[in-house]
Amino acid sequence: MGESKVKSLETPERGEHGSLSRKQKSFSSLEKLLHETNMKCNLTMTKNSKLKEEIVALMKERSIFLKFFDALMNRLDAGKKVMADLIYEVSLTCDSREDYLNKMETLGQERGLSPDLHLQGNSKSRVYKDVGLKGQKRVMKSVIEKEDIRRKQRRRTIEATLDEYRQLHLPH
Repeated sequence: MGESKVKSLETPERGEHGSLSRKQKSFSSLEKLLHETNMKCNLTMTKNSKLKEEIVALMKERSIFLKFFDALMNRLDAGKKVMADLIYEVSLTCDSREDYLNKMETLGQERGLSPDLHLQGNSKSRVYKDVGLKGQKRVMKSVIEKEDIRRKQRRRTIEATLDEYRQLHLPH
């Protein structure tokens, strides 16, 4: 009797044979679907890793750009400060010139001289004097010192930026 039970388990009945083939087809179609899904997942993961590498590269590039942008903005600010200093010194010079002219006019009036006294005299010598003054180079020590400091800071900034850039792009 033990043998008949084993044979009955090994050989499917007619109705069971049809359902077994359907189950095998269903199983193989599920395996195909799983394989396709795995392939799509692998493709997506590959694309994601490439995109991640691209994002990291773009982030490094952005970082470098921002450093250069900040350096340029600092240079612009320094240039604006130099211009403001120059404008201030020029305005001081103009104010002092007006003060001296007013004093000369006042002194001339007190002595009973004409206000145009400083315009009288040898016109040739006056022309040479004016041309000589215009040809002179005006030296403002404070501006020159500030310019030297700014150049040194700029050089240090550029060298530091180049060092950072080289460290970022040298193979590790």
